[in-house]
Amino acid sequence: MTLDEVEQVVAAAGERPYRAGQVLHWTYARGAKSFDEMHDLPGRLRQYLKEHVAFGGATGPAAIAARSVIAKSSDGTRK
Repeated sequence: MTLDEVEQVVAAAGERPYRAGQVLHWTYARGAKSFDEMHDLPGRLRQYLKEHVAFGGATGPAAIAARSVIAKSSDGTRK
């Protein structure tokens, strides 16, 4: 996921955009293997990420990929 994509996920969780940089830093620079390792993130954000984002994929074990829809419109459709 790109920084913009992670920012969207973080915003959907109700957090500030700088948290996306923390997530990517933990993922790529520190080699975190789970969101539980990201101790400087609030627990509610880590839980949200576990429910909506997955580690792994074609680019390696440290890559993160969207697992579910991050936006829902007022009429109930998901984007």
